[in-house]
Amino acid sequence: MSNFLNQNFYKEYFWSFFIFSLFSVSFFISALVPSFQSPDENDHVKRAYLLSRGQILVETPLNGSSGGLIDSGLLSYMQAYEILNFKAARKLSADEIYDANQIQWSGTHSFSPTHGISYNFPLVYTPQAIAISIGKYANFSISNSYLLARFFALAFSCLILLWAFRIHPPDFLIASLLIIPMSLFQFGAASIDGISTTLTTLAISLFLRISKDGKNYRQSDLYFLFISTILICTCRSHLLPLLLLLFTVYFYTKDKKCLLFGVLASLITLSWLIFAFKTTIDKNQLSGLAPTLILQFYLSHPIDYFTVLINTLSDFSITKAYFTSFIGVLGWLDTSFPKEAYLVIGILLSLIFISSLSRNFFRDWTLSKILLCICSLLSLLIIFTALLLTFTIHPAKVIMGVQGRYFLLPLILLAYAIQDSSRADDCYQHKMVKNAGLFFLILLFLYSGYQTERVLLNRYFITSETPLNRELKFAPSALPKEDQAIELNFLKKQTIRPAKLKGISILITKLDTTVLGPSELQLMTQGNELKKIPFNTSSIVPNAYTYFPLDEKAYISAKIISPMGGGIQVMESTIDNQPVYSCIIYELDDGNRRYTVGCP
Repeated sequence: MSNFLNQNFYKEYFWSFFIFSLFSVSFFISALVPSFQSPDENDHVKRAYLLSRGQILVETPLNGSSGGLIDSGLLSYMQAYEILNFKAARKLSADEIYDANQIQWSGTHSFSPTHGISYNFPLVYTPQAIAISIGKYANFSISNSYLLARFFALAFSCLILLWAFRIHPPDFLIASLLIIPMSLFQFGAASIDGISTTLTTLAISLFLRISKDGKNYRQSDLYFLFISTILICTCRSHLLPLLLLLFTVYFYTKDKKCLLFGVLASLITLSWLIFAFKTTIDKNQLSGLAPTLILQFYLSHPIDYFTVLINTLSDFSITKAYFTSFIGVLGWLDTSFPKEAYLVIGILLSLIFISSLSRNFFRDWTLSKILLCICSLLSLLIIFTALLLTFTIHPAKVIMGVQGRYFLLPLILLAYAIQDSSRADDCYQHKMVKNAGLFFLILLFLYSGYQTERVLLNRYFITSETPLNRELKFAPSALPKEDQAIELNFLKKQTIRPAKLKGISILITKLDTTVLGPSELQLMTQGNELKKIPFNTSSIVPNAYTYFPLDEKAYISAKIISPMGGGIQVMESTIDNQPVYSCIIYELDDGNRRYTVGCP
């Protein structure tokens, strides 16, 4: 392996093979995933559709969220797959897939909002927009047009990545972030996650090459850095610190053109963002107040801001959720991996990180690396601030709405900042460390791809044990009398082979408001250990799942006792009008969930 880590081999062969493998694995993963199963993918496709019609700006109707006129056939196709969202037990039948595939472009349009992504400058959707245009003019079905958009997004991402790696070969830590399950899954979607990730690597690679070339830099590198930075910052606003790259290259090139491009990129980006935030309305924001008012509050109370931030980062359950969702919680955040998969991937990432460190780590800090590190930290800070202002109810104790996948781009910046810039063939010990890093990278790729495909097969294709030829319904349980309990019928597998439970969510309907009051959930383990959880029925949201946290014990039965009697009922799944199981979502200690068939 002595010559394997030669930089010329990297540049010509290894990274090309790596990207081809990335493309192949993401392509096969994409083939397993039904349409619109990436978070907000439907809104991304709507924005691409608007771009295919030449529409740059979204429209905002009176008292509504911003969006645009979308083909009615495309909306119908999206609705055919909405039944899967947040319902891990729900599968698609062959008839449902067949019916969805028959939907054609209608030529009629209906207004539809583009929640969450209306602020994005739409040029980044060009690959998907081209695919949609080809599909329409070639008279493809909407299904085939959508699949073409997926393919174009993946192919474009891999071409950009190939370009970036040939400009500046990465190390194994950077590559490892691109092959964790969440990355592989998102590369195969029709959203812009894959494109924004590869554009970020391109911008960093161009910046590092200009920094290395100095006064002999290529003019084209500056132009492409200018374009890629604008594209990234106008669709991923938490990467605004990347604008600093254009200003920093001046210290290496001494060319005032770099400063001019930095000012111009900043003006274009900030002008678009200010315009977008002033003209766009998103009714899905949950803060309860205008973000500008919340921002003014924290600017005048900075200690409160840092208190909320510290509370968030010091909460173990929140940081654990960040880790698992960074590695991968697929679909509409309803498809988790087994606990051991997160552990194995976390260990492999740690080993790759160790193998990627420079022997002169503390002495190898150049201006470019320090800047990338600063950009990474500022980007993370912007993520938490943005979610505090838009998706956290004010006043806040912790910041809500942050997902681990948001950290990918800041961590790529950080990985480039700590990248080992020394020669790979300078000593035997160093070569051994790098060989070990290569081994761990290959192992991570194989394990990540295998686990992702396995989990997706279980999520979308392995059906429940319930026969499909029987009528599935759900209905409320019998109304209890005073001092009587509502018996909860657990799934058979939970009673026979009980799993340890972190919590359960019970679908409760509230009826008689005159008898509501204190109640109690009682759970029993196989060893007759009783757990009591008091709650007040007046706080229950009607016809919604109520969550009860547990202590990771294997409970096999439960009941709700309401001394007042009446007032509430638990929804039950029924087959042929016979009650079977209570509508409960079981949150297992390994991160998986079990769902009751027939329940919403």
